This record gives sequence, structure tokens and C-alpha cells, in this order.
Amino acid sequence: VADMMAEPRTNVKYETILPANEDGWAVPSALSSGQKEAGEAKDLIDVHVFVSVKPDCVEAFKAASIENATNSINEPGVTRFDFLQEKDDPTKFALVEVYNSDDAPAAHKETAHYNKWRETVADMMAEPRTNVKYETILPANEDGWAVPSALSSGQKEAGEAKDLIDVHVFVSVKPDCVEAFKAASIENATNSINEPGVTRFDFLQEKDDPTKFALVEVYNSDDAPAAHKETAHYNKWRETVADMMAE
Repeated sequence: VADMMAEPRTNVKYETILPANEDGWAVPSALSSGQKEAGEAKDLIDVHVFVSVKPDCVEAFKAASIENATNSINEPGVTRFDFLQEKDDPTKFALVEVYNSDDAPAAHKETAHYNKWRETVADMMAEPRTNVKYETILPANEDGWAVPSALSSGQKEAGEAKDLIDVHVFVSVKPDCVEAFKAASIENATNSINEPGVTRFDFLQEKDDPTKFALVEVYNSDDAPAAHKETAHYNKWRETVADMMAE
């Protein structure tokens, strides 16, 4: 039964570039679960932008993107602006842009820093950029997403531990299993954020296809991903959702 979900699930492992320090990633466990507060604004918009650059442009792309992200996090409509590099292919990057209003993505594209970035990196692209828009399920409230702007940039602190490991897990479920999958995954994420090796454990649902989900799992040690898979809550989740996976 454990292997029934292996085929439909895929994952990508990233190194975290920004925020540069773990405090910029951490979410208080109390904010990682629960329902949205009464009167809270609409769901956040979480846009994942996937970028593939030419091999000789990797360092230049990183420099331009760090500058852009450092400025973007100060926009009033931006709650997070993470910058990631694939562990297995350093020519591939992801930008995780979390907006707090419907008009914030368009406002971002009007800024001087975004347009400078777009022009700077245009010839660095190995292929056109793609993106996926998600609704945020967990953390349930914006305070669980916010990163202080001072923590979104800069170099890693002296003596800091090794880079965080950011694993993005992509899941497709059967249409009649969407609500059951959400319930099981909320329970799993709510428990996972309390593991000592887990810094974030976000749960997202695609805006354009509600049968598709993403788990964004940020670990703070090399052995934390394996330790997560030994927990009772992970194994309960794995067994519960095995038959929900779309073929």
C-alpha cells in the first residue's frame, strides 16, 4: 500500500538563497494550523515562478534576483518573496511570491526593481519562465507567512548552520477525494511543524485546478527529511491518502 502513492507524487529539493537566515523562514507553530480568523482578509496568493537559466549566467542571475527580491519584500502587497535554487540542477530556480491582495501581483510588475530585473535577466533565460498560482491553506493566517524585511536579504550570519533544505512536493488527487485529502494533509502539516527538524510546512492548493496541491517542507538539518518520514503522523497521512492519488 505504501507504494501506491509513489508514482503520482513528485518532489523537487531546493537550497534556500533568500531569506538568508532561518529566522526569515520560521513560522510559529501556533500560526501553522487552525481556521482563518474571523474577519480576516481574503486568502493570500502564492505564485511559484520556475526559471531555467543558461549555465554561464547562473551567478549573474542570482545577483539580479537577490536585488529584486530584497526590494520586492518591501512592497506593501508582498508578504514573502523567497528565492530558491535546485539542489540537483543549479541552472534551475524558483521564486515563491506571496501576495496579500488581488491587485498586488500586477502592482509588483509596475515597480522599477521588477522591470530592472526583467530586462537584466531576459537574455539569461534558457527557456521561457512558467508559473503556478496557489491558494494558501496553511499557515492559515498571514502572520504565519510574513517575513521581516530585514531578514529577507543579506548574507548568512557568521557561524550559521548549513543551508536549509526546501522540498516542494506536488500532488494530484482524484476529484472526489479533494476534501478528504485536504483534511488529512492539514492534520499532517499541523503535527509536522512541531518536529524539531521542521522550520516550515506549508500546504497549498492550485487556483486553476483544485485537484492539485503542493506541500512546501523546509527542514533545518540534513537528517530531518528522513526523520519526518519516521513519524506517526506522516505514516498515518501516507496510508490515509494512498488511494486518493490520481493516476
